[in-house]
Amino acid sequence: MIMKETIIQVMNNKMDKCTTEQFWVVAAITGLNAFLIINSKVVSTYFAKWQILLFTGVFCCYGLWFVINRHRAYWKLQKDLVDYLHEENNLPTVLREKPWPWSFKYFSGVALYSLIILVTSVGTLLVILDP
Repeated sequence: MIMKETIIQVMNNKMDKCTTEQFWVVAAITGLNAFLIINSKVVSTYFAKWQILLFTGVFCCYGLWFVINRHRAYWKLQKDLVDYLHEENNLPTVLREKPWPWSFKYFSGVALYSLIILVTSVGTLLVILDP
């Protein structure tokens, strides 16, 4: 019984880590974009516009990939947890039914995080491209 509780705790910790990593990648990219917007004139004196655009685009794409990747990892862990506990009685519904990671209820966080990354990155590109 102790082993089962330990495994459940480890899986929950990994799931928490996935959501925390999503939060921090969004915060880091948003902060980077805010820095580039605020200091666009200074940054433009040291780097060519194409370099800033490339840098911003790469980080935007990486952030989007990372958010989706962490979402998939979270739901794999959730599915594994449901599979692991399938013989248990008196479980809440969320631990009895296999999750569908792309349902609106669960995908809304990914959509919001992706939107924040896209909006701040596009805003940065517009500021950099402004003559």
